[in-house]
Amino acid sequence: MNAADFIDLVRQTRSAQKAYYKQRSQSNLQTSINLERQVDRALDEGIEIPEGMPKQLDMFALANAEKEKEDERQ
Repeated sequence: MNAADFIDLVRQTRSAQKAYYKQRSQSNLQTSINLERQVDRALDEGIEIPEGMPKQLDMFALANAEKEKEDERQ
């Protein structure tokens, strides 16, 4: 599954969960459970992340790099 499909699936899941909590019907519960299972399956199988996607930065490394630049200026 690619990242865009996964994001769409998670949006559908959250929408179904909200619908269930708003009106606790058996139908809404089953829809929510089925979507949650699909999300779990996608996480188990892995998600294809495009090469151009920015990587999550390590906040400590970023803070240290900024401090080093500031120290160099002084």
